[in-house]
Amino acid sequence: MPLDGPTPTATYTDVIVLYLEAGWGNYEEGDYVAALNDFSYAVVVDKQCSECYYLRGLSFIGYGDIESALDDLNESIRLYPYRPGSYLARAQILFEEGEFDAALSDLAQAETLDVNIGGIYLLRGRLYEAIDGVGNPSPRALEEYHKAALLMPDNAEVYHYRGAYHFAQGNFDFALTDMNIALTIDPQRGDTYALRARYHALTGAYELAAEDYQAAIENGVTDTGLLLELGQVYLIRDEAEKALEVFEQAVEQSPDQYQTHYWKSAALLETDQVYFALVEANTALDYSPGNVRVRLLRATLYLNLQRYDDAIADYEAYREVNPDEYRVLLGLAEAKYRKGDLNGAEEVLYAYLDASPENDPYRPQIEAMVELIARSGEDQPTPTPNVEGAPYEFDAGVGTPEAEE
Repeated sequence: MPLDGPTPTATYTDVIVLYLEAGWGNYEEGDYVAALNDFSYAVVVDKQCSECYYLRGLSFIGYGDIESALDDLNESIRLYPYRPGSYLARAQILFEEGEFDAALSDLAQAETLDVNIGGIYLLRGRLYEAIDGVGNPSPRALEEYHKAALLMPDNAEVYHYRGAYHFAQGNFDFALTDMNIALTIDPQRGDTYALRARYHALTGAYELAAEDYQAAIENGVTDTGLLLELGQVYLIRDEAEKALEVFEQAVEQSPDQYQTHYWKSAALLETDQVYFALVEANTALDYSPGNVRVRLLRATLYLNLQRYDDAIADYEAYREVNPDEYRVLLGLAEAKYRKGDLNGAEEVLYAYLDASPENDPYRPQIEAMVELIARSGEDQPTPTPNVEGAPYEFDAGVGTPEAEE
């Protein structure tokens, strides 16, 4: 958020000016502790110095002490209610605390004092998005972002948030343009790399997605969701070893989230470590009992381990919650067939034929399998259709299977 620095007037003593300039220099370098010391000395010298409180409030924000920041900004406004930056900084805090009406009120006051501060419109755009529902159309938010871009054409934050809005609306061309501009201005902006990585993943440019995810991590974005998304990209690219390494980091970072164990299990399966994959799947179920997406993965593991009754139970549990997902019937039919339940396998395959569309690419194979089972009372080759294509689809934004019980 663009903020104005110290503007000491002739009424300030040389000592105050010295502390303000030194403190602002430390603030701009990110040394918030040193900045707090400088501005605190200024407050001691002159307790009526509105700007001293304002700048110390900004430093408290940078330091992470939001309560002290709010106290200083309130005092700054009480002493001098004509500084737009004080209202803008306080609006930022109120926005993050969910006090949207109060934040909008402060932005209106700041705009009354100075209509040419781009940060007012940037923050108001984010507020409108939050009020209207992130992901929902918000023309008024977009209008605010446009105003901010006109006033701050060299500010990466503006293009990031406008790009994020376009991305959420599915306007991918506009989104990519804004993301590229943001990264041209600030090539170390990790959250923009993460956003562009999701764009590449959703549009099938998985190599570019992997590069941007790595760039996001290198620039400070290390949340678990991002690691899970990167791991998925590696799975799609048939780079299971890399995926496993990333998912292991995710488990280490968030061991109590079932999603990390779910995806680690998937990677272990792809690297033929089925027993270890089963351990991770069971751990995922410990954290999310009854999660049928995890049970579907475990069904595949049981099938590989020839534990057919367990596989059938998990396939049927998934099918009960998701009756329209007919593809799961292939695994269920295979489990029944391998168990020796030919009638059960035949019944499941007929259900597949009834549920699948006429243009389903696997229908000829399924029909051949049904005919094979119908005329056979003896062991036959396992009726597994040759399903081509990536075994995983990118799960946008969250990288996690939804819990379905």
